[in-house]
Amino acid sequence: MNDSLLRNRSFDQIAIGESASITHGMGAPGIALFAAVPGDLNPSHLAPVPATAGGPVVAHGMWAQALVSAVIGTELPGPGTVLPARELRFAGPIAAGDRITATVTEQAKHAARRTLRLAAAALARLVAARSARLGAAA
Repeated sequence: MNDSLLRNRSFDQIAIGESASITHGMGAPGIALFAAVPGDLNPSHLAPVPATAGGPVVAHGMWAQALVSAVIGTELPGPGTVLPARELRFAGPIAAGDRITATVTEQAKHAARRTLRLAAAALARLVAARSARLGAAA
């Protein structure tokens, strides 16, 4: 592993208001691959023709949440982060071809428990939002 690519930051190094983001696109091949991992072969994700009441084939909502997890696990706070609690809200579908930006922002620090409260969103337009309580490295 290249230490310049991934680095964890300690609880004391993280500032309230700090944020990190990544952007990825999801096309039909990625949707099929993501569906294969958990075995969710719902036709709304895989059909070659629109499958959702005349709408487009859509990516799994958890893909947007996986992008948020990628930010938490690689950027803020970084490797080794543990997520003991999270709240999820899906605000809309992700169409094949959408580019999603997942952003995590530090909202609060609890020194006694050494935990952080993060707000997160995954957007092309609002498709997912999340808040998480997590333990940061000492």
